[in-house]
Amino acid sequence: MHVELEIFLFLSWYLHPSGVEKNQNLLQLQLVILELGLNSFI
Repeated sequence: MHVELEIFLFLSWYLHPSGVEKNQNLLQLQLVILELGLNSFI
């Protein structure tokens, strides 16, 4: 649960500023979060 909170805080900081580079890295960020989510359930 603690990891999910850190991910939420990171997302709120990551998505707040508008930038082209951040938008391009959004897909990669989603993949990393997906891997973290799967690892948390295992």
